[in-house]
Amino acid sequence: EKTDASNCGACGNACAGAATCMGGTCVAPKCDNQSLLCLGVCVLLMKDAGNCGACGVTCATGSKCMGGSCKADNSGPGGGSSQGGD
Repeated sequence: EKTDASNCGACGNACAGAATCMGGTCVAPKCDNQSLLCLGVCVLLMKDAGNCGACGVTCATGSKCMGGSCKADNSGPGGGSSQGGD
């Protein structure tokens, strides 16, 4: 029980997200300098559509996270910035 993430310190005490169990205590993972810990998981706030710019900020369907902001996804068929002719 002292290293089992599903029963950390006590039966049924599961560690959240990517946390591990050490000595009967859930320990959050260490994130690199470009990511942040959100709900026990390291995420890239500049790219993660489920944590865009901040933990829990979700981009709407049809948009993606770019530079920490939700933007319309124009990369599909017919997307782009070309404008009609005369």
